[in-house]
Amino acid sequence: MEISVSDYLAQLKADQIHGEQTTVTGAKVQRVKVIQTGLTYVIEQLDSGYLASYQWDVKLAHQQSAVIRLETNLINIPMGESERLLPKLIEGDDPRAVNLYLTIKNDDVNRSGFRIDLLASADELSQKSAADFVKSAQEWITSHLAMINENRQAAAEKAKKKPAKRTKSSKKSK
Repeated sequence: MEISVSDYLAQLKADQIHGEQTTVTGAKVQRVKVIQTGLTYVIEQLDSGYLASYQWDVKLAHQQSAVIRLETNLINIPMGESERLLPKLIEGDDPRAVNLYLTIKNDDVNRSGFRIDLLASADELSQKSAADFVKSAQEWITSHLAMINENRQAAAEKAKKKPAKRTKSSKKSK
């Protein structure tokens, strides 16, 4: 699928992006069936001529959460930031290929709390089925959830090792 920047932005403004959202656990979001459901949905929407997103609200341990999304865009920026950033980053209004990206949002994934990576180019999407992308999506999700866990553990260890701050006593000795 190809679309011009102005048409893409018009669809965003008119809320014409087809989207689904579901809540899952960290273990469940890594399952082939769960990932294939999201991929199938997004690819079916693209095949029908619609831009799309599929969001997993992921419940993690210790009452933490992450948001993982499959989303379509022209370049690797979050769909939610496209209206602000696309006109600054892309010149001209020629039709451009729509790609599929995986995003994750969580304070512990990295310093910015956000990561986006290309899952499939427009050419790959037109030549393959959803099943062809499951393994790479699964590996991406698994590695980023592990990264969150490792970063959280490292921060907890660092906090344990940090010496307590000394406070000045307001009492004067006699």
